[in-house]
Amino acid sequence: MTASPGRIILLNGTGSAGKTSIARALQVLCPTPLLHLGMDLFYVEVCPPQFLFRFVPLREDPGLVEEAPESVRFLAQADPAVGTALVLPPFGRQLLSGMHHTVATLAALGNDVVVDHVLWYTPWLRECVALWQPFSVFFVGVHCPLPTLEARELARGDRSVKGAVRWQYSRVHQHDQQALPYDLTVNTGRTSARECAEQILARWPDLAPATSAFRQLSARYAPGSPADASPAVLSTP
Repeated sequence: MTASPGRIILLNGTGSAGKTSIARALQVLCPTPLLHLGMDLFYVEVCPPQFLFRFVPLREDPGLVEEAPESVRFLAQADPAVGTALVLPPFGRQLLSGMHHTVATLAALGNDVVVDHVLWYTPWLRECVALWQPFSVFFVGVHCPLPTLEARELARGDRSVKGAVRWQYSRVHQHDQQALPYDLTVNTGRTSARECAEQILARWPDLAPATSAFRQLSARYAPGSPADASPAVLSTP
C-alpha cells in the first residue's frame, strides 16, 4: 500500500527570527505527527564540528572558497551596517542540498514535515521549488524587526556569529529583485511562537495548491523564464 504524499510547511526568515520555536510549537499543537527538519539540525547536529563554520576576521585572507572544507564562512565586513557576510564552500552547498532531498523523501513516504530555513541563497530556494513540486507546500514568511533580531542574536552568545542577521535581513524575503510570495506571514516581534503556530494551523488546511506561493515560484523559475539563471538542483558544487 502506497502512502499518500505528505505535506510541507516551510518557515523562512533570518537567524534568531523564532522559526525553530514556531516549529516546535507546531509539533505540540498539530493533531497529527509533524516531523521537524531545519538548518540548525543539519549544521549543528549532522555536520561534524570541525567542518561546521569558520569566522574570517577583517583583513584576514579568507582563502579560496572552492578549497574550503567548512560548511559556511562568516566574513567580517569593514562597514558594520552591512553585517557579517556568509559564503558557502562546496561542502556547505552539498550539506543543505542533502536537507532539501531529505525533506522530499520524508514527504514522499507520507510524512508531514515542517522545515525552518534561512533562504538567503537563491539556488536553495530554486532547489526546494524543483524538488518539492509534487507536494503541497505551505510557505510562511517569518518576520521580525531588525533591532529585535540583533538583540536576540547577541543574547544567544556563542550559538551565533554576530552581525549575520543584519546581512541576512535584506536577502531572505527577496530574490531576483522580487519579494517572495507567501501563503502566510507572521511577525515574532509582536506575536509569540505559539500564537504564530496557531495562525499557521488555522490556515494550513485551506491551502489551495493551484494558487499557492510555491506554484507561483514554480512559474517564476520555469525553464526559459527570466529568473531561470542557475541550476534548479544543486547536483554539483
